Amino acid sequence: MSHKLTPEIRLKRFLYLSREDSVFVSGNPEKHNYYKVEKLTCASDLLKDDFEKSKDFLTNLFVNAESDRILPRREALFFALACLITNENAKDNQRHFLYSLVLNMCRSNEDLFTFIKFLSKIKKPFSSGVTKIVSAYYLRQDPIDLVKCVLESNSYHGWTHKDLIKLIHCKTDNQAIEVIIKYILYGKKKAEEAVGDDPTALKAISYIQQMKEYKTSNDVQKVAEFIPALNIKHVWQIPPSLIKSQVVWAAIIPQLSLNDLIASLPKLYRMGFLKSGPIQTKIIDIFCNNEAIRASNLHPVEFYIGLKNFEKGGKPKDPHLIKYLESKEDVEAKILADPEYKKPNFAHQEPAKCTPVINALQRALSSSYGNLKPVNKRILVSIDASEKMNEPCLTTKNVTCLEAAVFITYSLFKANKIVTVVVFNGTNVTPVPLEKNITLAHFYKKVKEAKHSATIWSAPLEWAAEERKPFDVFILMGLRSNLVDLPKELREIDKPKEAFSSYMQKMNLPYVRLVVCSLSVHNTYFSDGATNILDICGFDKNVPNIIDTFCRNLF
Repeated sequence: MSHKLTPEIRLKRFLYLSREDSVFVSGNPEKHNYYKVEKLTCASDLLKDDFEKSKDFLTNLFVNAESDRILPRREALFFALACLITNENAKDNQRHFLYSLVLNMCRSNEDLFTFIKFLSKIKKPFSSGVTKIVSAYYLRQDPIDLVKCVLESNSYHGWTHKDLIKLIHCKTDNQAIEVIIKYILYGKKKAEEAVGDDPTALKAISYIQQMKEYKTSNDVQKVAEFIPALNIKHVWQIPPSLIKSQVVWAAIIPQLSLNDLIASLPKLYRMGFLKSGPIQTKIIDIFCNNEAIRASNLHPVEFYIGLKNFEKGGKPKDPHLIKYLESKEDVEAKILADPEYKKPNFAHQEPAKCTPVINALQRALSSSYGNLKPVNKRILVSIDASEKMNEPCLTTKNVTCLEAAVFITYSLFKANKIVTVVVFNGTNVTPVPLEKNITLAHFYKKVKEAKHSATIWSAPLEWAAEERKPFDVFILMGLRSNLVDLPKELREIDKPKEAFSSYMQKMNLPYVRLVVCSLSVHNTYFSDGATNILDICGFDKNVPNIIDTFCRNLF
């Protein structure tokens, strides 16, 4: 059954799912070719309809989503705006409004250059509206903030600051900003000639000089001193020649965001920097700082995936890299030279043996559950506990499907008052009782040990109807591929969509929502466009947030 959806609903879905249908696939949406103009079919309809009404909708949608920072993929905002602006139905006044939205949402270089990237792929040359927002982005900044913004990174997505400044023919009466513009276009020498005696311009030139010294120096102590002084806060800002310097890493670790620090742990371990010493102590102090964990507002999934990756020695290597390394290894020649030669296993990752850091990361994970916010819904979660759930998830290969299912459920349980958990057990389900202070490890054990058999997706819906249990959200997690393993007579009775409709009618709950997580495959089976059904394929850091926002009826 297909559903006729309004352009507003389709746009909402695109912002959250990177697609107009009700399917979320983990991983990089650009690799799935989601950011193509033809994939955003709602653009023309929004511009053709009553635009005054659309303006209010777009303002509320974009501004609220941006301000709450709940979008899993921020680039979807800028792709959608680029599509609307370049749509053939867009009138000048509509484009003017849309450009103002873009400018309001550009919080960083990454935002601006992401918009430029998408816009340049859709349409060239740029219109005057683009030059105006680029000019406004640079000129609205305080001169010192601007010079820091310019020197943070030279390029993003194949575009440089120089490319954009050339586009806009920037003119300003502000001496300091004029100096920075000259630096971008012509280099340090021309900028110094334009300084004069303006104190802010002198400060800007001083900062440029220090950054140049920082980027070109091989003196590790000097670079380490520059890191806090210049507020260096990204791993990619470490000079390449000093990326293996323990002194430099010790200086930058307190500056890093928790996301960057977690992602850097496998690299630090491989370089031998996590042995007992100053770096290990700094990392443990950060992960054991409950106030910092709460202030970060990070979802526990960031810590959980980071912990799993660290324990297993890092993310699994890319299959293309493994294939390349194997092609470079002349196995036959080496066997001839040495009969005892053994072909290396390029896919192997050495598990981390660093108990103090692992324990600290587990403690940070426990603290981060305090960052969760309730969705204020009555939730039923049904988990496939079969052996097949031990296979790795799509996208996040260091986490098994069962681990992901248990983690998602545990996070919901920690945040919400009413969460009922059952395990698929043929035509029945096995309830899993949860104590208030149960740990993730204990919960995993209880799910693993619960009586289970064939996964019949309609079973939890039928059980809830028979028991007359009121729920607002059903979440079914497993491997849809298990369907082919069912005997024919069980396949014929497994009708989850019908069971879902029947439940809503029987319980008189028309606004119930259904989430189906197929954790290891791209294929979807449930989604038919209905606004109250969501298919999720795979597992990554965005999945818990997608479930959360869907439960809140945000799309």
